[in-house]
Amino acid sequence: MRRYLLPSEAPLQGRLKIKVRDFHYLSNVLRYRRGDRFPGVDKEGREYSLLLEEIGDRSLVLQLIPIVQDEAAQTARGAPELYLFQALLKGKKMDRVVRQATETGVQHIVPLVSEHSVVKLEAPHKEEKRLQRWQTLIREAVQQSGGTPPTLHPPMELNDVLEFWNGLPTAGVSAATADGAKENEAKKKFSGALFSPITPCTGLSPRVSFQ
Repeated sequence: MRRYLLPSEAPLQGRLKIKVRDFHYLSNVLRYRRGDRFPGVDKEGREYSLLLEEIGDRSLVLQLIPIVQDEAAQTARGAPELYLFQALLKGKKMDRVVRQATETGVQHIVPLVSEHSVVKLEAPHKEEKRLQRWQTLIREAVQQSGGTPPTLHPPMELNDVLEFWNGLPTAGVSAATADGAKENEAKKKFSGALFSPITPCTGLSPRVSFQ
């Protein structure tokens, strides 16, 4: 179901003025008119009933009405979070992964920099543009199919990912190489939940450390 993803500056309730691109999306693409109600969600996953109160030539005003979730919905929000650690891909392949991960309910997307990845980190300003593009894809996916927007993390080296992951409760790691040695090593060192990073087809470098 389509849900409008509220901008980060939206209040928890009350009135919100919408301009520019989102105004075009709501008024010209979805063709909402004054008095229409439609569902919305903020970046934290809180749900709203949105009432279009006013509409002008270049802006509109929404009334945000929070939806009180039942106990089952609150329990679902407290379920274990899903993390996707995806090795960087060429061209639009990574864009498709980001969109589809959002549509399937992944809560965290972490681009993974691997020694065997074809795509490498670029200059900071280029990386910022790439992250902005992925944020746009996340927003479009949420508005198209519903769901809660995932957190998009900056690209990480694999050893940095392990340090990040080990800071989470009951966290572990599984990673496959050609001979499976690293995977067995990881399983011996960690108990509890495991994650498996999606690595290049050539696997991980033997120099990867699970310390």
